[in-house]
Amino acid sequence: MHTDQFVNRHNGPRQHEIDSMLKTINVSSVDELINQTVPPAIRLKRPLNIAPAMSEYQYHKHLKTLASKNKVFKSYIGLGYYNTIIPAVIQRNILENKIFCSPFSITERLLCSEDFQPEPFGKIGN
Repeated sequence: MHTDQFVNRHNGPRQHEIDSMLKTINVSSVDELINQTVPPAIRLKRPLNIAPAMSEYQYHKHLKTLASKNKVFKSYIGLGYYNTIIPAVIQRNILENKIFCSPFSITERLLCSEDFQPEPFGKIGN
């Protein structure tokens, strides 16, 4: 395997692997497989308009150029909200509802909520 380029190290499968897979499903090429599986109505009729592949060095340089255009702003994440009014319906039904706070939501809803009343097995008293 030639490891001098990114595509050779990270993008697979290799040609011998493709040939093996095609043989397993009894088709002679990837194009034949696509013709058998992808309806013509949804296929793109023209080639994709994409730029040629970049080397790792070129891509790293390209990313640095893009990153240099970023602007740094003051972040307010994690500072909380002040003077915020939460509507009561949201507070009660979402923020304080234990069903929204557990991975066992359905079980809690069925078994652990205050509204759940098991079927009585018989009456006690009159």
